[in-house]
Amino acid sequence: MREIAPTHFAMFPWLRPRGDKGAGKNAFHIISIPLLVAKPRAPAYIWRFDKTGPETDMAKKNQTKGRSDGLVAENRRARRDYAVEDTLEAGLVLVGSEVKSLRNGKANIAESYVGVEEGELWLVNADIAMYAGANRFNHEPRRKRKLLVSKRERNKLSAAVERAGRTIVPLKLYFNEQGRAKLLIGLATGRKAPDKRQVEKKRDWDRQKARILRDR
Repeated sequence: MREIAPTHFAMFPWLRPRGDKGAGKNAFHIISIPLLVAKPRAPAYIWRFDKTGPETDMAKKNQTKGRSDGLVAENRRARRDYAVEDTLEAGLVLVGSEVKSLRNGKANIAESYVGVEEGELWLVNADIAMYAGANRFNHEPRRKRKLLVSKRERNKLSAAVERAGRTIVPLKLYFNEQGRAKLLIGLATGRKAPDKRQVEKKRDWDRQKARILRDR
């Protein structure tokens, strides 16, 4: 039998010579070999099928405190005092503390109006409460805020106000599906006192009908 050289044990580490008495030169035994299991690599992207995700994050983003539709403030008197002919969604130029305050629902547009100055639209006298966490970087609650609309729409509204005597009234302040603050404005004409009373009567009658149908 061919003799196994020591170099063979270096080549085959699982072989070890037997050291017990009476064993020959070629006697050896096989040692246990630990199994090497490759650690699986983590996937680059893990898809989660639960309630968390971009859609849920965006849904939370466009919500205000206590509401799920994103509504911050509504001018309910506008449709009683004015006959709204057309509506338009406008963006607002805001600072960080104002956005934080809007998300808490701290705004009032009941006494506000939209003015035209040097070809630009401005939201005037809208009350956005100061944000407690802003400290000395807070905003002025009733400061004048610029509205963002297309140039064509801006020219159309300006012409309606200056030539036709129309009024631009704020209707709703809200966050859209992308989480951006928007103002719904309406091009309107003022109602006379009899018209206002008629609107109030119709509104009261609609409430009564809804109450009757609900109680049936």
